[in-house]
Amino acid sequence: MASSCARRCTISLRTLSLYGLLLGSAPLHAAQGEIDRIWASPSSQFVMFSLRPASKALARCNTSNRYSINLSERGGSATLETLLLAAREQLPVEVESLNTCNGYDAENIKFIVIDTAP
Repeated sequence: MASSCARRCTISLRTLSLYGLLLGSAPLHAAQGEIDRIWASPSSQFVMFSLRPASKALARCNTSNRYSINLSERGGSATLETLLLAAREQLPVEVESLNTCNGYDAENIKFIVIDTAP
């Protein structure tokens, strides 16, 4: 009886993991361009940036045409390092968002990718 329960529990966890993977791997908005401006404040956990050219594919809540990195989230510092590298080297990036915004009406990003291809 214990092995039957263990099997059902494993199947349930796999199913939940699959649903989480499917939901989490389908970002609703993507944008491409070069880093235009970066905003940061010592009193905020967010670093915000805009792209050049401005994206037309924005979440409805993004009224500022900016994207946001939450430094208090796991991976926030690494994402910021990637952003700063792309800005310094003037490399094009691709940004995929979570389709949510912070209190500054900037779209929360899922990840940022530097395009290093010539």
